[in-house]
Amino acid sequence: MSENKIDFAVSDDDGNGVAARIFLFIRRPDAEVADPLMGMSDQSGWVSFVLPPRAVFECLVARAPGYWTAYCDDIADCVPITMRRLPDVVESAWWLNCLGIDTSRSKRGANIKIGVVDTGFSKGDGIRHVHEIGGARQQGGDEFEPGHGELVCRVLGDRSKKARRWMSAAPGAQIFFADATHSDEPEKVSALGAAIAINKLLDAKVDLINLSWGEPFEDDRVLDAIKAADELGVAVVAASGNDPNDQQVYFPARHESCIAVTAFGKTGWGEAGSVVAYDQKHSRMVGKAPSGDAIYFWCNSTCGVDVNGTAPGAGILVQRKNEIYAALSGTSFAAPLACGALAVALAQDKEYLDMPRSKDRTQHARSVFLKMCVSVGLDYSSQGYGSPFAAGGR
Repeated sequence: MSENKIDFAVSDDDGNGVAARIFLFIRRPDAEVADPLMGMSDQSGWVSFVLPPRAVFECLVARAPGYWTAYCDDIADCVPITMRRLPDVVESAWWLNCLGIDTSRSKRGANIKIGVVDTGFSKGDGIRHVHEIGGARQQGGDEFEPGHGELVCRVLGDRSKKARRWMSAAPGAQIFFADATHSDEPEKVSALGAAIAINKLLDAKVDLINLSWGEPFEDDRVLDAIKAADELGVAVVAASGNDPNDQQVYFPARHESCIAVTAFGKTGWGEAGSVVAYDQKHSRMVGKAPSGDAIYFWCNSTCGVDVNGTAPGAGILVQRKNEIYAALSGTSFAAPLACGALAVALAQDKEYLDMPRSKDRTQHARSVFLKMCVSVGLDYSSQGYGSPFAAGGR
């Protein structure tokens, strides 16, 4: 390491080099927040960064398909960076157990249409059944960074053999994807695009809408679309946000007609040195899921009086190209799991299925969700009514 250059070696448990995407966060003099520098290790595992003068190391994050995302906040722990492989899934995943979802029913969620408004979607194995609504498709990212919308759809309803059996929440549901990618910032949702997307999903007569995004401030166009969904019998499940410093749930989740969802993780899940293990270490609350599993509150969830429920959202495994691809964390992934659990319950609710599309239908779906919820032992601003548990909705 020279004065302005730093080298890292990235390897697996056997010492083999790993090609990974590296995010090095450094703080410049007088800067309030850390800046990310991004690089790629080569096949031998080496990556180099040139640091600005007087920059101070903050932390490092390393991502590679098939591995736990590595994290270290002490530069001494980054030499070398050890990537640990994700486990295979050979039984019902813990996040489905926590929700009480019966994985023996491969068509769970059938008869329910779920709309997803998000960014970055590209069809692939397991999600070819997803219907794309309106406009040109926004391609997901590359091998290292698939689109956010693609990952949400995989958590919600991946139909590949292993995911359908043990990993995705509602593989029997019909999923409709409506893109709302911002034209200038492809990783962000456009408010205008989101409003248009929600209305397109209403035209498609979906039953539920999942929104795995949000902003601190309200937008009238999105608000009008959310209100229209409420009047037309469509319940909206939304992520509460991923900023623990914000004292208010993000919009649109905080709107009274939405179901706002925070995230929790399973105690002991996640390899040492991973982001998941780091988050567990820094969680401020612990509890117990309805399944009996010990859990912790995901430390980056946005809390507040508008929270309605909580769901698994730390280290959720997804499959891509028929292999375990990544462990995902965030309220973005708790929301589709909660939405999927609700879909599984509503698919068996004849009263709901026979109701006309009106506000009463929306209220019925919301009531079903709240009745499914069981306290996990957290405070109300973190868990709302608790975690949905499918057995409670039967």
